[in-house]
Amino acid sequence: MIKMNRKHIDKTFDECFQQFLLEHCTLKNMSEDTKKYYIENMKYGFYKYYDKDKNINELTQDDINGYILYLQSKEIKDTTINIYLKALKTVIIFYKKKFWIDKNITVIFVKEDKQQVEGYTDEEISVLIKKPNMKDLTFAQYRNWVIVNFLCCTAARRSTVINIHKEDLDLENGYCKFRHTKNRKPLTVPITLSLINILKEYIEYLPVDCPYLFPTVQGEKMK
Repeated sequence: MIKMNRKHIDKTFDECFQQFLLEHCTLKNMSEDTKKYYIENMKYGFYKYYDKDKNINELTQDDINGYILYLQSKEIKDTTINIYLKALKTVIIFYKKKFWIDKNITVIFVKEDKQQVEGYTDEEISVLIKKPNMKDLTFAQYRNWVIVNFLCCTAARRSTVINIHKEDLDLENGYCKFRHTKNRKPLTVPITLSLINILKEYIEYLPVDCPYLFPTVQGEKMK
């Protein structure tokens, strides 16, 4: 009987992880944010517990279980633990497909306590979107107020907002183009008349040579 045995390779865990980044992220043309997600979760998660320079063949289920206990000992939220584990699970699945590790090694998520997220009340939202006194306002304060109004109208993600260019706005027809989205597909969304009026006034304060709609005070892209 032919059995699919794992390969014995002379590579460290981290060397295999670099191979994962190449094949799973770069060659599949995934976004830099996705690649960064895996790198940071390994750097600030698994590599704080496990020696990344150990041979890949030495990884065991006990190491995975120990990592989960390690995370739980840090008294961080269950949702945060599962974010770390989700990244590791994808890496482990990749390793198993390569026959680098025991096929029975698994990453199991911890049970999360459901927490009800409290939203803003109508009164709180009214305070947030109320136009401030422009007399003593700094540009950063003014920009942030405009961003709050923009978020309330469009529900855009942070990464989407900081990548919007002035040329992405069509204020005459009431639309804004999102060039940076989670699925990497451009999206055109409608904007309200009140937001249009806010943006028209706000744009007058932006430097002509600044392409970004919401830049830093230095006229650069926000991070």
